[in-house]
Amino acid sequence: MARRHAWRLVSKLLKIALWVVGATGLPTIITWAIPYARNAKSLPPIWWAIGASVIGTLLISWLLLNWVEGRLKLGISERYARSTEVEEVFRICRGFYARDDHVINRDSLQCFMSTSSRTVKIFEKDKQPVGLYIVFAINGEAVRKIRDGTIPNAQALNARHAVRDRGKPAGLYVTNICASGFIARGRAVESLKEDLADRIRRHRSIKYVFARMANDDGGRLIRKYGFKKIHENLPDQQVWNWEVVPRLPEEALR
Repeated sequence: MARRHAWRLVSKLLKIALWVVGATGLPTIITWAIPYARNAKSLPPIWWAIGASVIGTLLISWLLLNWVEGRLKLGISERYARSTEVEEVFRICRGFYARDDHVINRDSLQCFMSTSSRTVKIFEKDKQPVGLYIVFAINGEAVRKIRDGTIPNAQALNARHAVRDRGKPAGLYVTNICASGFIARGRAVESLKEDLADRIRRHRSIKYVFARMANDDGGRLIRKYGFKKIHENLPDQQVWNWEVVPRLPEEALR
C-alpha cells in the first residue's frame, strides 16, 4: 500500500515535470523555428530531428505515466452508493460478516444514506463489488450518548442522529470496512483515510471519529491509527474513539 502511494506521488511529480518542460521548451522551439517557417528547407535537418524527438518523448512519457497510474489502480474503481442501493449495500455486508450483529441494520443504513450522499463507498472490479466502507456523519447528541455508553453501537443510531451533507457533524462513525483480497483491502483503507481526512479538514465541528471492531483485522486497524477505548473496562468489541486533537488529519491518518 505504501509502495503504491509512493508510485502515485512519483507519477504526479513526473507529470508536473512534463508540463513544465512542455510549457517552456515547446514555445521556445516554436519561436526559434518561426523565421524558418516560410522556407522549411532552410531549417537544418538535425533541428527537425531534435524537435520531433522532444515532442515524441513528451507524448510517450505522458502515455506511459497514464498507463502506470491505471495499473496502480489494478482495475478497481470506487463510487459512492446511491440512496436507492440500501439492499445492495446490505447484501455486500452480509457476504463479509458471519454474525448479524456485525452488519449494520437496514433502518439505520436507510436513514443515513438518504441523509448524506457520502455514507457508503463501494469498490468494484469488472463491475462486481469487491468491498465497501460505511461512515455515518453524526450530531452532538449521538457523540455524547456514544461516549457515555447510552448508544452501544451503530445499530442504535437513527434519523435523529444523522447530519446532512451541508450540515456540521460533531463526529464520524466508521460502522464497516470490508473488502476481498489484499489489493482491494489496501485500496479501501487508503480511500477511507483520505475520506476521513477530507471531512475533518472541511468540518471543524468534528471532534471524534468512532469505530467498533468486528474482527481481528478491524482490531489491528483501530489500534494502528490510535483509536482508544472510550472506557478501559469495556470489552474490545465495544465502541472505540479517536479524538481529533490536534487537528492534523494528514499526519494522524497515515
